Amino acid sequence: MSTPLMAQFDLHHRLYKNVLDGFTDEETNRRLHGDTKINHVKYLAGHILNSQYGIAQLAHASSVEPKIIKFFLW
Repeated sequence: MSTPLMAQFDLHHRLYKNVLDGFTDEETNRRLHGDTKINHVKYLAGHILNSQYGIAQLAHASSVEPKIIKFFLW
């Protein structure tokens, strides 16, 4: 089922993956300038993804879960 909400979700998911493209695993564990008050990229990415999934659940978008699982296996 394609709805405007799912179209927006798909766009956000594509942009999300594009932003993370090119980071190495090591880079995603580093904090900016070594500042322990700043979260590392991996934490921020996980938080954003979890929020996106939560919003999709609120919208009863059952087709979202496979995309989220695929991301974590990526």
